[in-house]
Amino acid sequence: MEKNYKVSASTAFFGRTAPDVVHFYAEAGIDAIEIAGMHPARLDQYDLEGIKTECTKEGVELRSLHLPFGAEQNISHPDKAIRMRSIDIDKQVMERAAKLGVILCVIHPSSEPIEDQDRDDYFKRSEESLHLLCEFAQEVGLSLAVENLPRTCLCNTSEELIRMLQKVPTLKTCFDLNHFLPWKGVKPDNATHIYRIKQEVGDRLITLHISDYDFVDERHLFPFDGDNDWAGIMNALHDTGYQGYYNYEIGSNIGAKGGKTLHDLKANFEKLISLIQA
Repeated sequence: MEKNYKVSASTAFFGRTAPDVVHFYAEAGIDAIEIAGMHPARLDQYDLEGIKTECTKEGVELRSLHLPFGAEQNISHPDKAIRMRSIDIDKQVMERAAKLGVILCVIHPSSEPIEDQDRDDYFKRSEESLHLLCEFAQEVGLSLAVENLPRTCLCNTSEELIRMLQKVPTLKTCFDLNHFLPWKGVKPDNATHIYRIKQEVGDRLITLHISDYDFVDERHLFPFDGDNDWAGIMNALHDTGYQGYYNYEIGSNIGAKGGKTLHDLKANFEKLISLIQA
C-alpha cells in the first residue's frame, strides 16, 4: 500500500469519546481518529485532552472532529436565538479542538425537515452562519468542512453543495458517500459528484465520510455491503488529486456495523486502495 494513503475512523464506529478507546485504533493500524457524538448539552463531560494524550502515546493522529448537531444545534434554524447559540457552541468546540492540534472540523449545514418553499431562507441563514464560523476557524487555525446531507437537509445535491462552497469562499467540504439519494428518479453517481466538485470549486474536498448504502436512505454500511461503485469512487478521488485521509464513518448501530471490528475496517481500506488504477 502506498504510504500516502492513510485511513481514519470516526468514533461513531467504535468506542466512546473517551481516552481508553485509542489503543484499539492503534492496535488495528488505524492512522487517525475523528471524534464524533459530542452532545451540545454535555460538552464539559468529554475528555478531549485525555484523548489527545493517548493519541500521542499510541501514535494515532487526532486529526478531525465532527461538530455537534441536532434539531436545535442547527446553524440554519429560523429562531435567531437558537441559531446564535448553535454558532456559539460550535465556536467553543472548535477553539478547544484547535488547541489540541485538530486540523479540521466537520459541520452540518442544517437539520431537517425543510419544506421546498422555505429552502432558500434556510440556505441563506446557513450561509450567513458559515461565513461567521469560517472566520472563526481561520482565527483559531483550523479548516471548516461542510458535509453533504441526505433527504430534505441542505446540501442534499452536489449542485446545492457547490453553491454553498461558492457562496463561502474559505469553506471546505467533507463528502459523505452514503448521503446523496435519488434525485428526480435518477440514482446518485458519487464518482461523478467528486469530479464535479473538483471542476467547480477546485481542491476544497479535504475529508471523507466513507460508508455504503442502498440508495434508499443513509445506511452507514461497510464498503462493498451496499450499492456504491467503489472502483469508480476510488479512481475519481485519485484522478482529482484528493490529498486527504480515507475517513470511515460507519453506523453506530449493530445492524450497520454488522459485527465488524477495527481490524475489519483496516482490511476493508486495503481492499479499497487496491481498486485504484494508478
